[in-house]
Amino acid sequence: MSRAERLLELLQLLREYRYAVTAEVLASKLNISVRSLYRDISSLRAQGAMIEGGPGVGYRLTESYTLPPLSFDDDELLAISLGLKWIEMNTDKALAHSAKRVFAKINAIIPSHSKIKFNHHGITILQGSGDFPNLFEIRKSIQKGLKLEIMYIDGQAQLSCRVIWPCALGFFDESAVIAAWCELRQGFRHFRLDRIQSLKVLEAFAIPPHQLLKQWQTESKIDCL
Repeated sequence: MSRAERLLELLQLLREYRYAVTAEVLASKLNISVRSLYRDISSLRAQGAMIEGGPGVGYRLTESYTLPPLSFDDDELLAISLGLKWIEMNTDKALAHSAKRVFAKINAIIPSHSKIKFNHHGITILQGSGDFPNLFEIRKSIQKGLKLEIMYIDGQAQLSCRVIWPCALGFFDESAVIAAWCELRQGFRHFRLDRIQSLKVLEAFAIPPHQLLKQWQTESKIDCL
């Protein structure tokens, strides 16, 4: 993560502890050295964070320091709440956990009147699209630009081994589909997750992931985030 992201994560960690927490514990959670942790504490203090404590004593974020309240209208609160709930119910456990953390962070800093609309809007996601195997590995391969070797059963029940370069993942009511460059077919193809019999993560493919995604979007005329 970038240093800016790390500083925000450090603030979040300090909020989670009611009492002083040692530099060693904080550094371990952020996967940095204690010396780097001391520098990060100094940076946050310079930016106005009221952090009590010091080496050997531990650190605590005082209650007087909070982020400025976020302002959302009713539809924005609904969009965020439903979007996070959809992620929680449709994606892998790691991303679902991140969605829960985001929900908790937003809930902690919005005003009281917004909390009611954020948590009790009367609209919900009733059912996920399915518990797909290998979803975490597929998602990380797309993000990192890694090839996948899959054993795949097509619509005619034919089994084949494919090496693919995944670039996008789409969810439908009862299925999910990977868009990928297929080395066997020398072109972009789409593979349903429920037809993948086995999967192995391989080395990085030859071009940056965003370029592969752009090529697929150009050919398929599909726009995605």
